[in-house]
Amino acid sequence: MSEKHWPTTPSGSSFVFSNLEPNSEYTMSVQFRKASGYQWQYSDNEWRPVGSKESPVNEKDPEFQHPDGTRFGARWNQNDTSFTIRLTNKSSTAELVGLTSLCKYMIVLVIRQMIRQPDGQYAEHGDPLEFAFPETEFIAVSRYYDPRVSDIKSATNKFSSRNAKRKRSLEEQERSAKRKCSQPVTSSEVSPQHVQYSCDWNY
Repeated sequence: MSEKHWPTTPSGSSFVFSNLEPNSEYTMSVQFRKASGYQWQYSDNEWRPVGSKESPVNEKDPEFQHPDGTRFGARWNQNDTSFTIRLTNKSSTAELVGLTSLCKYMIVLVIRQMIRQPDGQYAEHGDPLEFAFPETEFIAVSRYYDPRVSDIKSATNKFSSRNAKRKRSLEEQERSAKRKCSQPVTSSEVSPQHVQYSCDWNY
């Protein structure tokens, strides 16, 4: 979670609906609900709550509505629904969800039934349906604290600083090898090994 606004949902994750009223209209949202009243600190290779438990305050949980907006239940039932959500440690916007660093959150799916008013505007009908997923609990951070996570990031993210350094090193090795290959060889230096040597470099 940083100014680069990393997406939080892994590729391939989606929700499947089957029992929504086909002719009723709904919106889908993902809410980030605080799962703990503590702030957290990484120490001795584990996360621990620190300080006193915060008293609940009347703050609205950050929420991201699916960009498809209001759709009939038949449409929601027909297709899998996935979210691509970008997080930031700044204030929330229409495109970004702002979270507090070092707080623990849980993802909650919120389904709201909507009624179209005579003026064409939508109003929420009844109480929303909420589905909490405790297995999605996570601590929002602006940098990696666990070195194991850093290793996974470096191994899977081609834009990581570690991979960028490795790429530059390989490119320099390749340029150096090409320079050596382009140097002229005198007849006295020619040998079977030189003739058979390949200058094709594959990494």
